[in-house]
Amino acid sequence: MNDTRPTPRRRLTSALAAATLVAGGTLAGAAGGVITAPAASAQAFQYADAPMLWTVAHGPACAGWVTASTVVAEKMPGETRLVVTGNFFGLSWNPPQQCWSTVKVHWHNVDNDRRGYWEARAAGAVGVAPTEVGSVHLDTGPGRVVLSVGTDLPHLPVTHEVTAY
Repeated sequence: MNDTRPTPRRRLTSALAAATLVAGGTLAGAAGGVITAPAASAQAFQYADAPMLWTVAHGPACAGWVTASTVVAEKMPGETRLVVTGNFFGLSWNPPQQCWSTVKVHWHNVDNDRRGYWEARAAGAVGVAPTEVGSVHLDTGPGRVVLSVGTDLPHLPVTHEVTAY
């Protein structure tokens, strides 16, 4: 059973994702010469965390977990926003640099058969804000998207499914 309780990290990640969407919409409006406040609407918006991915991390004695979060919205048709963060503990190779891992994501839209791959470096320490966060808009097209998340080191892989508008 997945732990879906709102932790401080999940609330922060959710707030950052929402702020990114609002800021992007406001900037897009400003580029067109119109500045408006985001209007309240019944637009669909969905945020979800994948299960924690437990992994070994780079450093002589580093391990922890990666969180992958997705956002889909009607205002982003055919796109899936993905954010990955790392929470690691241990000794890094170069203190004060934090332990890190390369997060690898393979995605597949099972409705239109689009596929893709993305990777990013995630670094951070348990109890503090991540120092490196990976973020991307995946052009998945509308439909059910299955994301397989792993790292470049030994890990327990996770699968996450989301429906893009």
